[in-house]
Amino acid sequence: MDNELLKYGVVGTPISHSRSPQMFNELFRQNDINAHYTRILNPDVKMMNRLSLDGFNITSPFKSSFAVFIDKELEFQSPIKIVNAIRIFEDKAQCYNFDIIALEEYVKDKVGKIKTALILGSGDTAYSSAFVLKKFRINTELAARNMQKGKQLCDEFDLKYQNISNVAGNYDLIISTIPLGASYKIIEKISPEFLISADYTTDYKYSKNHFTGIDWLIAQAKPFYRKLTGLRANNELMLKAVNTEKSKSIIHLTGFMGSGKSAIGKALALELGRKFIDSDELIVNKENMSIKDIFDKKGEDYFRQIEAEVIDDSLMNDNIVLSTGGGALQNDTTCTILNDIAYNIYLSADYEVMFERSYSNFRPLRHNDLKSFIDLFKIRENKYYKISDLLVNSDIDVTSCVKMIADDINRSK
Repeated sequence: MDNELLKYGVVGTPISHSRSPQMFNELFRQNDINAHYTRILNPDVKMMNRLSLDGFNITSPFKSSFAVFIDKELEFQSPIKIVNAIRIFEDKAQCYNFDIIALEEYVKDKVGKIKTALILGSGDTAYSSAFVLKKFRINTELAARNMQKGKQLCDEFDLKYQNISNVAGNYDLIISTIPLGASYKIIEKISPEFLISADYTTDYKYSKNHFTGIDWLIAQAKPFYRKLTGLRANNELMLKAVNTEKSKSIIHLTGFMGSGKSAIGKALALELGRKFIDSDELIVNKENMSIKDIFDKKGEDYFRQIEAEVIDDSLMNDNIVLSTGGGALQNDTTCTILNDIAYNIYLSADYEVMFERSYSNFRPLRHNDLKSFIDLFKIRENKYYKISDLLVNSDIDVTSCVKMIADDINRSK
């Protein structure tokens, strides 16, 4: 069992668009750190306790509501209650806002040039932006689609509110915390000398003074990485990693027996208009006998060999949803191939839920007592985590889980 794996991630909804895993995992690899950073969708307190993470980033919509899924004493290292990073240390959750640190680093050298600013948006990132600009005593106004939230933020920071559909004025700096597609016309109309944008899903570059979403993402990740590891992050390495994106042509579902791989996989393939492949079904058809009979008559080693061959053949297809058995990742070669080729979704469910779901006379390694069941899961757990590109709470019903995954994947395109 790989007990020393450090587990990190980013929590949000949607989350498949996040590029943080590319950065952190490349830094871990370059520095030979046994750690993995994944995307986490639909967290709840039971799942977060079960995962026992060492630290994680927080993105929309949880930056101000993260406490609902943390069952630990909170230690705020941030000057505000909006948080974008948690470090678990001595069983306490240390709460940071590295968005603020990144903004302060950008603004502090330009204070003499930035006298007026406009914030677009009224969410948590807009709140952090207002905090920083007030700290530097920059005359700031705000425009938002949500008038009520926008005016509440203005009241708290003594800002002037503008109607976002009719923004007018001269500003040295615009901070856009909304999608650039929604703010592009305002930016072009005002033509500020400086622009900061939170959206990193577009290649739009306004000017040489544009602190892009990618710039901001890297700038807030560097101090968190140092806090987690004690090491300085290589900016060039992070920039190269953040611009790589794994294909979702092959979606692979992994997880322990009873996590819902087959049921969710069939429904997800239908929802996405893809072919569904179940490696266990292929093995049964190929050997013309049940999996239990294969184990009984030919042994587990033989089964794992056939399983690896079937998975390898399945990966020759495109536009598929592939479900593999709970023990498939015990084969290191299979792990490597899936990690390189597939978008790997780890379905995580409560022990008791998986135990009840997996009751069957045809599961050769399914123990009849919960303790032995959990012991086997813990042997395999880090394999599931370390390969994951996305981690999903599958305690919920199949229909809701499938809709959640499909929506997240579709929104990341």
